[in-house]
Amino acid sequence: MSKDTKDTNKNKETKPKENLHSGHRERMRAKFIEGGIDIYQPHEIIEMILFASSSRKNTNKIAHKILAEFKSLHLVFEATPLEIMKRCGISEAMAVPLAMIGPLFKRYQLSKWDKRLRFDSTEQMGGYASALLTAHQVEKLYVLCLDSNLNLLESKLMEEGTADFVYVYVNKVVKHSLLIDARYVVLAHNHPSGDLSISLEDFSVTKEVHLALETLEIDLLDHFVCSDIAFRNMSQFENMNLRGIDGLIAEKKIKSEEKRRKMRIK
Repeated sequence: MSKDTKDTNKNKETKPKENLHSGHRERMRAKFIEGGIDIYQPHEIIEMILFASSSRKNTNKIAHKILAEFKSLHLVFEATPLEIMKRCGISEAMAVPLAMIGPLFKRYQLSKWDKRLRFDSTEQMGGYASALLTAHQVEKLYVLCLDSNLNLLESKLMEEGTADFVYVYVNKVVKHSLLIDARYVVLAHNHPSGDLSISLEDFSVTKEVHLALETLEIDLLDHFVCSDIAFRNMSQFENMNLRGIDGLIAEKKIKSEEKRRKMRIK
């Protein structure tokens, strides 16, 4: 090659390679502002959360890797920081914000409820029970203690189990109900799988608790089986002999009307 050719090539301006990711984060934020979270793909939601913990890394690739490992958003958000770090090979700074989403959603749900809560329907109580039991990878049992006016005295996490089982210690439920001086009790446990089928064991232990409390004049009103977005309650089954919140309120209303009628007669 001649000297002239070398000089010509040397003088040519070298064009910088186009950065395909330039402005990507700005576009992602604008996308949320314009259309909300529903227009995001699952990996994009993960990526948005990772932005705050990594200012330089290509979070798009990392987000795809995390989603491929866990298969779904809810499994990512219900995992512990250590589990995410180990399975995806990412830093603690990246894993912690992802692991906070599940507990954060639970706190958000519970924040909707007044601590001085008075129940007036099965739907209301089921919503509260679901809020207590959302975003968990193992089954948990809560005992809700109420006074005679259906005011919530306490919601107590009584037991933690495995992904598909939680043991109910009848004596512990009874002792706690007495300690709180409850007039009514409601049980609630979750099915992390989202399957709201009620097992024979669920029915059986509910009957045991009902009978044990009944001897102490404490009424077991209901037992809720919850997922993150729905619930079933056992008072709807006649053979369970549970009055439920709706049934109890209806009885109280009838008694109140009868009392007023007798007063008018006098």
